[in-house]
Amino acid sequence: MAACDIKGRANIVTGAGSGIGLALADMLLQAGSDVVFADLNLRLEAKWTVQTHSLSTEASAPVVEVSEITVRDVQAEALYPSLDSRWAPVDATMSYW
Repeated sequence: MAACDIKGRANIVTGAGSGIGLALADMLLQAGSDVVFADLNLRLEAKWTVQTHSLSTEASAPVVEVSEITVRDVQAEALYPSLDSRWAPVDATMSYW
């Protein structure tokens, strides 16, 4: 079975501030996907991951964005209008909270 190429795909990961959500978001970044880290509170390790990937000078580096939302009060779809054209279309939304 061939591996799926996810490089350049746009993904929103809710719960990306820590734990499984952070691990998933980091895995997507390592594979070359663009990732929105959506969470109420990003822990230090999530902020470090975002900063590390944001500082890349490679032209093909993944795009990283942070959106601090209350997942309990706002559905992930509410993020879509706030994202600019870099994120169109969003290929996947994953929730871990």
